[in-house]
Amino acid sequence: MNKFHFSIVIAFVSILFSGCQQNESPNLKILNPSIQTETAAEWKEVKPGLFYTDLHIKNEDESFKDLLLVRIDPKKYSFSIYQNEPGEESKTIDEIYEETGALLAFNGQFFTEEFNPTGLLISQTQILNEKSNADLVNGIIVIDNRREARLLHNEEGFPIGTIDFAIQNGPILLDENGNPSIIEDSGKTASRTALGIDQEGNLVVIVLKQSILNFENSITLYQFAQLLASHPEIQKLGLHSVLNLDGGTSSGIAIDHKYYPEMEKVQSVVLVKAR
Repeated sequence: MNKFHFSIVIAFVSILFSGCQQNESPNLKILNPSIQTETAAEWKEVKPGLFYTDLHIKNEDESFKDLLLVRIDPKKYSFSIYQNEPGEESKTIDEIYEETGALLAFNGQFFTEEFNPTGLLISQTQILNEKSNADLVNGIIVIDNRREARLLHNEEGFPIGTIDFAIQNGPILLDENGNPSIIEDSGKTASRTALGIDQEGNLVVIVLKQSILNFENSITLYQFAQLLASHPEIQKLGLHSVLNLDGGTSSGIAIDHKYYPEMEKVQSVVLVKAR
């Protein structure tokens, strides 16, 4: 994200803006944070191999968190990167989702104040941005030409020619065995977006997002990793290889013609389409 703050004013304006488009793209369900009962995953099929669910679950600090999870079979769906334009030409995730005909769109990697990407981006075998050696962006999710997804560490080499899609960011939340990789809690909470892999080889998008109606729905990276590794409902997925994407004001997602808006425009948007 290009600004490390979360303004209630920005959030309020963003909610008003998204509300103006509600007839075209209704917002995803916002669960009531006062409800003190956890919900089980009820997966809704968009198309075969593409499912999503809302979860209302208890964090280790006894607070309740609302998550949106999306499962995507990479053998049936392709991933690509849309690079947004800076300034007045930039578009919302929802606008990009609708204009491109994607089935799913969500925010991608960190970007600079100048609206430039900060790590490796490969889209449809084309290198859009080179790999970074920065410690902060220590992981890369790739899909190869066999349509298989895996997590790579920055120091790992791999043949670029075999990769259809790649996105670099960080930190890594869960390693290849599903163990948390964050060892210290910074105490800094924010909205979060992450991309991981389940036990069946599906890619899984996880979004935990603040809103003006649920401002407490934020989490530290340490707590996020612990939640993904240990909560029984999420453990059913056999989740592993989870990479933190941009978060805070950048977290946003559009699926099934529903929109959970980002608070600020983002530089890279991940698109999912049928093969």
